[in-house]
Formats: sequence, structure tokens, C-alpha cells
Amino acid sequence: LGTLLAAVGRLGDAEAALGRALEIAPGFAGAHCSLGNVLQLLGRLTEAEAAYRRALDIEPGIAMAHNNLGNVLEKLTRRDEAEAAYRRAIGIKPDYAGAYNNLGVTLQELSRLDEAEAAYRQALGIQPDYVGAHCNLSNVLLKRSDPSAALQACDACLAIDPANREAIVFKAIALDELGRRDAARVLVDFDRFIRQVRITPPPGFDGLAAFNGALARHVGAHPARSFERSARLIGTQTQDLLVEPKGPVAALEDIIRGAVEDYLRSLPADPDHPFLANPPGHWQLDAWGIVLEAQGLIASHIHPPAWLSGVYYVEVPDAAGAPGQDRAGWIEFGRPPPEFPCTVEPEVQMFRPEEGLMLLFPSYFYHRAVPFETPERRISISFDVLPVD
Repeated sequence: LGTLLAAVGRLGDAEAALGRALEIAPGFAGAHCSLGNVLQLLGRLTEAEAAYRRALDIEPGIAMAHNNLGNVLEKLTRRDEAEAAYRRAIGIKPDYAGAYNNLGVTLQELSRLDEAEAAYRQALGIQPDYVGAHCNLSNVLLKRSDPSAALQACDACLAIDPANREAIVFKAIALDELGRRDAARVLVDFDRFIRQVRITPPPGFDGLAAFNGALARHVGAHPARSFERSARLIGTQTQDLLVEPKGPVAALEDIIRGAVEDYLRSLPADPDHPFLANPPGHWQLDAWGIVLEAQGLIASHIHPPAWLSGVYYVEVPDAAGAPGQDRAGWIEFGRPPPEFPCTVEPEVQMFRPEEGLMLLFPSYFYHRAVPFETPERRISISFDVLPVD
């Protein structure tokens, strides 16, 4: 029952059922392992680690428990321990493609790129249609400055999963590095795929300033807002803004949905383009708020789970676009993160943020916020259009 509840996303109920199973049979290693899976999904990584270790104390030969323990240790950035856990899983089950792939990720994080490549190729030797391993292989090949081999890995991935967002953008980077910018532009076409929408204030608000003021207060006071300092973000971020009470975000949600529907209707049919050929038939929204202050950071990134992404600007510093500020606070599209040792200067496009402006763009477009130094806040609401089967 606990496993079934977890499979349908009812994680709290799954935890309770698995806890009951373990009250009945404390030595049930499989239930400890399943509990670890649920706790990992709930983000309770230390408890998940303990659950996997209890399972392995009871039954040391569960390869999946070693692999999943490795996943927790990787998330906790205890990478030497994660590597050891994956290797134990492989020792028990030599044809464990998932463990080889996960080992590759950890080796890549440890900057052991040649070993990471070998691990991904091992995974693909076992399971040739392993989409994640093809994608990870293309990533590490780009980092090893081998765009030709990376392009082959991207094409292999896209042959299995034609809409894979990471493979699309990695292919564009590889093409650019190989001197084939026109082909890269077909995939990352700023003029064709980035849409600007200037909204009108919804009913019930006395103008755009009042609407944005209400959104700013809602984001600023959101109970799930927390500070994050990572390679991708230095600033505060909320969790899902589309959970009640939505407040003024309910009106913005309606505007976003209308803009997404307009975007979908405007797209031409093109079965040969991986973005245009795979629009979602059904989709759901995820939205979150980001508050940046002086020296805040949104580094270059993509949103692989989504098909389309967007940002709405709620509050913008006066410095954005001011003389001498060198486009501080602007959004830039097209620059890969520095972990890719690109030899070709990328083609980029920048937009000045404006209060009331919404941008929509394919989720595989790399994008970042140019840092700014003034003490004013920059508040935005980001969103993803997530395909639903």
C-alpha cells in the first residue's frame, strides 16, 4: 500500500503506511528501502539515508538500496561516499545501468570526466535506449571539448526522445562549437520563439502599479519563501505560488494561461523541429517567486522538465537600463554556463525587464539575470508549462 501511494504522489500517506508495515515487521528490509525512497522525495535526506542504511544492515545485498543511498549522498554533496555506494550496487548487480549512470554523474561532479564518460558508456552498453545516459554523455563530452562526439550523443538521445530539452540545447552548443551556427540558430531561434507580452491589469485592481504592488507583497510575505545561496541562485525564492491561498497570483495565473494558449495557437506545424513537433497536448503550470537584492544572482540555466517557461516582472530596480549600468538586471538568453569550455563566443539576446512585462521562451533556452549592485529589489515570478501525459 505504501509503495502504491508513493507511486500516485500521496507521499504523506505512503510514509504512514510504510511506518505501519515496519511496526508489524521491523526487520522488513524492503519496507525500509521503500521508506527511504519516500523520504528522499519529501526532501528529508538525512532520514532517507538512515532508512537505506537500516535496510542494508538487515540485507546487505540489495543493489537498489545501495544505489538509492548513493543518490541521497550525492544530493548531500558527500560524493566520495556516493561513489562507493554506486560501486557497491554495481558489484552486486553488474548489469545495473542506472547505477553506472548515477556513478557517472558523481564522477562528473568530482571533475573526473574521463571516468564519467566511461561510466555513461557502460550504462549504454547495458541499456542502449537509456535516454538519461545519452544526455549525460553528451554533457560530459561537451565539457571534454569534444563537440563532434557530443553531437552524435545528442542525436542518439533525440532519436529515442525527440523532445528532450537537454539534448536539444546541448546539440545547439555542439553545432556552434563545430562552426555550424546557422544550424544552431534553427534550434535556438530567439526571434521566432521568445514572446514578449505586456499585460493589462486584471479586474479588481486600480491599475498595473496596484496589481504589481499586491504581487510584491504576496511574494515578500509568502510562508514558503527562503534564502538560497548556490551556484545557480543567490536570493530568496518561494515554493509553488499556485497553492492556496493564491491571493493576487490567481489573477496572474489566468493571464499566464491565456498567454500560453496564444503561444501554442501561434506555432506553425513543423515535424522536423524538436520544439515545434512536440507541443504538449495537456499541461499544467508551476510558478514561483524570486527576489534579488544587491549582488543577487540567477546564473545561466535551463528548465528540462518543462516545455515552455516564462517570467513576469513585478518590481524592477531603477538601475536596470540606466546609463552606465551596462544592462544590470536584464535577462540574457543563449549563454551556456561556464562549466562548458566553449571556444566560440555564443550568440545572445538580452531584454530589459519592465514592470508588467512577461516573457515566454522554450525551456531549453539558457538564460540568466545580469547582476546589479543597487540596493533596490528585483522581484519576478517565473513559471513552467509542464507536459502532462
